[in-house]
Amino acid sequence: MSIYRMLLRSFCALMFGAMVASQANASLVYAAKFVCGNVLFEAGINEKPGEIDAVIGVYLTSINIHNPQNHPVSFFKAIRPAHEEGQPKIPGTGHTETLDLFDAEFVSCNVIYKSLNITPGTHIKGFVELTVNENVQTGAFDFLDVVGKYTARSPNIGTYSPALNIVVYYPTIIQD
Repeated sequence: MSIYRMLLRSFCALMFGAMVASQANASLVYAAKFVCGNVLFEAGINEKPGEIDAVIGVYLTSINIHNPQNHPVSFFKAIRPAHEEGQPKIPGTGHTETLDLFDAEFVSCNVIYKSLNITPGTHIKGFVELTVNENVQTGAFDFLDVVGKYTARSPNIGTYSPALNIVVYYPTIIQD
């Protein structure tokens, strides 16, 4: 083996070790966007471009969460509504839960409305935030599969075809 390859392998091992060591007291955070509800045309209210933040239509979101680990994974799930700059904030909610091995669940607009005590159909957007702390037994992170499913359609069912988008979310490492 050449000296270059030996040095490169040593350098990579040192860098990887430094990255792992620097993650002590860290969390994995998944921030999955949600958009729910109806955006309707209202005469005299949103007649000018830019007065609404989305195309007129009906929006639904489903954030799917899967535990691919062969053991249960606990995480903190928070629903964080977004507010327009200068407008009042809607308080978010959150709780800790556990997904059993290979189990899955989803957070739909109905769950978001119920959690925030908002009338179903109200146009709201924000993030479903999942925080996974380091596994104290293994000293490693337990990853989740987080996938968002987004649908939208015209309020006039026969006018436009519905749209569907699927987004895979990856975690961000947050240092405590």
